[in-house]
Amino acid sequence: MIIDALLGLSASMLSMAVVALAALFGPAAMQACFAGQAAVGVAVSFVQFVGALIADADSPTGDAKPGPTIVFFSLSTAFVIVSLGAHTALLRTPEYIEIVQKWETGKVLLVEEPGETLYVDEEEENQNTDDEHRRILGSVDDLGVEVPQVKGRVSIWEVAKINKWYNLAVGFCFAVTLSVFPPITAYVAPTSSSMFTPTIFSSFHFLVYNVGDYLGRFICAYPKFQFWKRGQLATYSFVRVLFIPLILMCNVRAPGMGLDETPLFNSDFIFFLFVILLGFTNGHCCGLCMMAAPSTEHNGRIRTEQIDTAAMVAQFCLVGGLATGSAASFAVRRVICGCNPFLG
Repeated sequence: MIIDALLGLSASMLSMAVVALAALFGPAAMQACFAGQAAVGVAVSFVQFVGALIADADSPTGDAKPGPTIVFFSLSTAFVIVSLGAHTALLRTPEYIEIVQKWETGKVLLVEEPGETLYVDEEEENQNTDDEHRRILGSVDDLGVEVPQVKGRVSIWEVAKINKWYNLAVGFCFAVTLSVFPPITAYVAPTSSSMFTPTIFSSFHFLVYNVGDYLGRFICAYPKFQFWKRGQLATYSFVRVLFIPLILMCNVRAPGMGLDETPLFNSDFIFFLFVILLGFTNGHCCGLCMMAAPSTEHNGRIRTEQIDTAAMVAQFCLVGGLATGSAASFAVRRVICGCNPFLG
């Protein structure tokens, strides 16, 4: 449990740093970042599915074989090495150096006054040189020289309040998803035993979900699938709660449930359709929210110096949604089986 907690902590810190960095490059970079995460999910679930096929073919009795585990660990190690190389190359690109240097060289203090917020240059805080400063900036603009953006000391609570609907939407989106996937969907049994064994069926449903999640995040790059209004995204997120009863109407066979009841949707195809739609809407909704929240282009309430903070707050809410959904899955399981959800 300690190792799991440390892994979760490190993954959360890493994801927040990556998202904050991607936000500096604009919505397109955010979309690529989240689509890349989903692509990794597809790759991992595909390897697990192939491993399940191999293990099932080699050992019909269900005895575990070390082969798939070794392959999976080798691929994970290779991916880590490639990621380190890609990160090293990123640090040397002109685009990265230009944007990050501009961001880090800004020297601004956030001075709070009654009824207003004023930004003042740190080196001129105690000098009455406003007129001269404006004159200098004006002359620089006339020469066509780019003035670096300045970074302020931003209030996290202010940004969270500004983006409350985006943050709520992305958090609720993942809360709905994690309340049923995979804690409940993993208990869905195949209705056609001739097509799937339980192990292959479970592995395949992970692959189906991740493919849907990737497609949802991928299409966020195309304008015809984009919308940015906070009310629309919040409604989109809230409507996804309908997936919970739909999936519960499938062939769920959790411990403690009666096995004689025929489910309303007694079809593997319908179950996989619900799973891919769950993944697709999860990826699409979270992708749009994470692109809009830190964007000065799509979110008119955010200032330039608040971009990285807005991205980190949204990512924090995303992780909060994961935790909330995981906790809610116990309540959902309690409802469907009438048993103690904390026992096997």
